[in-house]
Amino acid sequence: MAEILGVSLIAFRTSRLVIEPNRSLHHRALFSALSRDLPAADKTWLIEHLWKPHRQAVTAAIERHIGSGKRVLHLALHSFTPVLEGKIRTADVGLLYDPRRHREKRFAIALQHTLLEMTRLGIRRNYPFRGNADGLTTALRQVFAPGDYLGLEIELNQGLLVPARKRFPSLGRILSRAVRLVLSEPDRCCATR
Repeated sequence: MAEILGVSLIAFRTSRLVIEPNRSLHHRALFSALSRDLPAADKTWLIEHLWKPHRQAVTAAIERHIGSGKRVLHLALHSFTPVLEGKIRTADVGLLYDPRRHREKRFAIALQHTLLEMTRLGIRRNYPFRGNADGLTTALRQVFAPGDYLGLEIELNQGLLVPARKRFPSLGRILSRAVRLVLSEPDRCCATR
């Protein structure tokens, strides 16, 4: 998507089973069941060498763009398990945003409608998580003004990503095209209120 949209990619290349970059330092899910019993020194190393550099890189990129007079649309892509604790999750794609931020909400609604026009994917807003729950975009909303920063998390059902069952081999292209279409109509999604 970054290549198609011509934007910076800042990827976290370590499994969230080691440390979760989308959780705050105080969050109970910062470390998974596999890593929560690590010695304190190892956890500190993970925070200092993986978690903090990722957060700092994202924040610095946003600051650079805002500093040059641009508004920032931060798209954070994640995946979610199709079944959690025996419960089937009923979406292919979730769009997470803060409903109190008018422009984020409008963008998410416009993106949902655009994707529904383009595909048969099940698109839900603020599902399978709330868009204002603990996470990187939530933390960044505390730093950057609503007029400068829109944070949207795109959650992809891992069932779409399994090679043997790939229903949408061009999912990145579809999402990129939808984002581009929504951005081409600023009155529909992003006008300042």
